[in-house]
Amino acid sequence: GEFGAIDGSSTIDVSDFHHYIAMPNLRAFANGGFPFTKYADLHQSTLVMEANSSVNAISLLLNFAGHLGAITGYPAHRLDIQFPSNQLALNDKDIIIIGKPDSFLNSLAKDSAL
Repeated sequence: GEFGAIDGSSTIDVSDFHHYIAMPNLRAFANGGFPFTKYADLHQSTLVMEANSSVNAISLLLNFAGHLGAITGYPAHRLDIQFPSNQLALNDKDIIIIGKPDSFLNSLAKDSAL
């Protein structure tokens, strides 16, 4: 049969290729946890959820963190969790939100009224 080989001294230059993926890409998220799994410990990710979240929302958080940990083979121990407010620190973070959109608007309205 036929076979092929690559010379061990060969090089490939991909420096001019664009290293990005157009988002949102649900396939990349479902299969690889991207963009959250760019860092296995999730230190670049912030999850925003209500302080008084439902059992279902907390279950979703735990399943999300467990799923990403299963993908990376590392615990998501540096995932940043914040509550809705006008003081959210989200610069340079990959963001996921768990909750009902209207509850976030209510939280922000209450916060700004203080």
